[in-house]
Amino acid sequence: MNRYEGIADRGQREYIISHLDESMFVEAGAGAGKTTLIIDRIVAQIEADIKPEEIVAITFTNAAAEELRGRIVAEVKKRSVSSEKLKSVLHNIENMQISTIHSFCATLLKERCFEAGLPMGAKVLEEDDDKIRKGKIFDLWLTTLNEDELKEMYKVSDTSNKESKRVIFDNFSKLVDVSEYYKIEEVSEEEFQSFIVYKET
Repeated sequence: MNRYEGIADRGQREYIISHLDESMFVEAGAGAGKTTLIIDRIVAQIEADIKPEEIVAITFTNAAAEELRGRIVAEVKKRSVSSEKLKSVLHNIENMQISTIHSFCATLLKERCFEAGLPMGAKVLEEDDDKIRKGKIFDLWLTTLNEDELKEMYKVSDTSNKESKRVIFDNFSKLVDVSEYYKIEEVSEEEFQSFIVYKET
């Protein structure tokens, strides 16, 4: 029995699954069956000789990507019992690119690092790693200052004024963000100060 039997928009759903050479925009409320429709369309693509490694599905979260992958694989395995075509792709069904946009782009950059001007082994910087990196750069910059410069910079960031200290580091982080290739020795005090909003003690 067709899983869409008795559904009011059955015709539209079947159209989406069968017209694989057309781009579709599907809008529906929660629980309407959008994910099931995506699964059926992807399985239909595989049955139409589209290789798993040629299929890309983008989700908002990693959890959603893993759930979608699991459901697609389960559906292919279930239907492979009566489909030789689906049975023949079981060995590489996991080669589908189902991920967030960040992971998808990271995969492209990893595969084509030289074309992108990146070193081999380049990876996406996670938020926690980014904080550590900025902290190290901040500490390195401090080593370039003499005693008088350090006193000047920290006069609004002593232990009695934690907010000022946070402002200094946050604005330094902005400097790092906008200057990905900024060499630490090229950061002058004047440039650094331009990113700092002083707070009166």
